Amino acid sequence: MFTLPGMLILGSMTAYLAAQLLDVKLFHFWKRVTRGRHLWLRNNASTMTSQLVDTIIVNSIFLGLGLGLAWEVVVKIIVASYLAKLLIALADTPFVYLGVWLVRRAARLPDPAARVDLLV
Repeated sequence: MFTLPGMLILGSMTAYLAAQLLDVKLFHFWKRVTRGRHLWLRNNASTMTSQLVDTIIVNSIFLGLGLGLAWEVVVKIIVASYLAKLLIALADTPFVYLGVWLVRRAARLPDPAARVDLLV
């Protein structure tokens, strides 16, 4: 059986890998569905879903299997942790837009909102 630090590393790395792969897949899925628009939806939908997966995996492995806490306690911790992550995901949306604007400006890329239809 793994030691407690080993369970923490296993839980963290497993959760991180699964959540990041899911986040990227979902972000690009929503990008296709929205045809490159609605960055707020792509950012929040992918992050909220992947963070749910991350929270469930890391807490199940570390708290449930590693520490042997009662599953009722583990579920309460998962819910509380996930709600905090949801609030942070919603709060970071303006910063995502700011980051995209700064990168576009630094790279001198055109603003997609200002595109002109050439097929009038």
